[in-house]
Amino acid sequence: PINLRLVTHLLEDMGATVLEAEQGSQAVEIVRENTVDMVFMDIHMPHMNGLEATREIRALHRERRIPIIALTADGAEKNRREMERADIDRYLIKPVKDTELRAVVSDLLSGNSGPTEIVKASAETVTPHNWPVRDREQALRIAGGSDNIADTLFHELIGELPSTTEKLRVMLQHRNWSELWQTAHRLHGAAAICGVPALYHALGDLQPAITIEDETAVSTLLDRVIEQARNLEQLDE
Repeated sequence: PINLRLVTHLLEDMGATVLEAEQGSQAVEIVRENTVDMVFMDIHMPHMNGLEATREIRALHRERRIPIIALTADGAEKNRREMERADIDRYLIKPVKDTELRAVVSDLLSGNSGPTEIVKASAETVTPHNWPVRDREQALRIAGGSDNIADTLFHELIGELPSTTEKLRVMLQHRNWSELWQTAHRLHGAAAICGVPALYHALGDLQPAITIEDETAVSTLLDRVIEQARNLEQLDE
């Protein structure tokens, strides 16, 4: 939801009318019922993921190719191949920057479909062992310079941290690896756009350990995620 709010704001700032969907099936229905010029598709969504939704949309509009841009936090080779097979035109790595979004929109509207390509997020200059709890300048860059959007997204993240970290703890206790990864991935995506580097990188380290079901490593890394979440909550008090 936090990523959805950011991308909606950035697109509306460019003059677009945005129709929002929270699930892949809703995205398909929106395209079925409306004439749309472009689709921004989150890869990880409940019930029907972005790859499945893209295939459904392609099947609906064989006579007219709608540009589809994937949004993902995972730029691994396997993920790129899956997006190419789903016939996605472009993909952006979250957190999506205003300049990157504008460049892709401008390119596709000019008729340059071209091959699928990756637009990488700008590299951070902070050393990986000294990530700040809060980086407001980063948050403002991501929000296109809007103080209001940056603060709104930050407070939404803070509001969901207690319940989400508790869910992560319970899922680990029950060894529910699939749901644990999905929840961690969702929180990672939210952290990516809120200017909270310490939490973002803690979640980035947690997800590979969940993938291989290393219970000891996951427990240690989850403690670090919870610690960073508490640091943010204290910062907001």
